[in-house]
Amino acid sequence: MKVELDPAAAAQLDELYDRDPETAARIDECLDWVEAEPMDPRAYRRMFSGGVRAISRVIREEEWLVLWEPDGDVAAIRAILPADQL
Repeated sequence: MKVELDPAAAAQLDELYDRDPETAARIDECLDWVEAEPMDPRAYRRMFSGGVRAISRVIREEEWLVLWEPDGDVAAIRAILPADQL
């Protein structure tokens, strides 16, 4: 499945690469899971109403979320944020 980041999610990932490349790389791994196999349980650990899925990843004791939803043949990445900001 092709992955496309919304502008806000792309900006968050770019900022993370500038500020914390290790965290950004681990988040990028999550995007790879979605791209390779969107039905992989790692790619949708949580589901919200409206079809939004969340990947949860703990990185150095901080939980991060990647919020995404299928949109045809595309996985639309809606947000990348620390879980306490949800």
